[in-house]
Amino acid sequence: MLGVAVHYGWRALVADTFIIPSDSMSPTLLPGDKVRVDKTIFGARLYTSLDFSDGRMESIRTRGRRGLRYNDIVVFNYPVNDKGRIGFKMNYVYVKRVVALPGDTIAFVHSRPVNSHYGGALGLAEAQRRLEETPDSLIPWYAMRNILVETAVLGYTIKDIPPVYVPRQGDILRMDDWRKAEIYRRAIEWETGRA
Repeated sequence: MLGVAVHYGWRALVADTFIIPSDSMSPTLLPGDKVRVDKTIFGARLYTSLDFSDGRMESIRTRGRRGLRYNDIVVFNYPVNDKGRIGFKMNYVYVKRVVALPGDTIAFVHSRPVNSHYGGALGLAEAQRRLEETPDSLIPWYAMRNILVETAVLGYTIKDIPPVYVPRQGDILRMDDWRKAEIYRRAIEWETGRA
């Protein structure tokens, strides 16, 4: 019994392993690759309730050794769209590269991320070049999606996304155009608990 407690305690507080399900991080990570996540870097997430039925997954985070940095590879619960609202499922995780932090403005120009506060390379130039050369008709439908809103609704593709501001805690954003309102709508509903 002690061994089981140590095993799950280790997975909850120190490190866990995830299997890469898709080629979205190729060539860095390939389907079937295993990644070990060091939870001491950003802090482990501890659930304050074990009732996940409403999709909120309330939790607190332990103190980590450092914050996020550009080009970090992170594993996170992907926000699912359930009837037009954001929700979460246990162990429905994505692995992605950090291209923007709170307070940054991020755009994608010819398949390359351009960050207002970071002049270095973001991601892999060769993979971005291949994406730019790939006709939209050959890009899988799921790759054309955005976490917050379907990109087609806004009239762009994953190759060319106009500048989007990543809010910091406490920021006030003016919703002065329908596209901006659509980009932030679900996140605002999630954070405020109001639809």
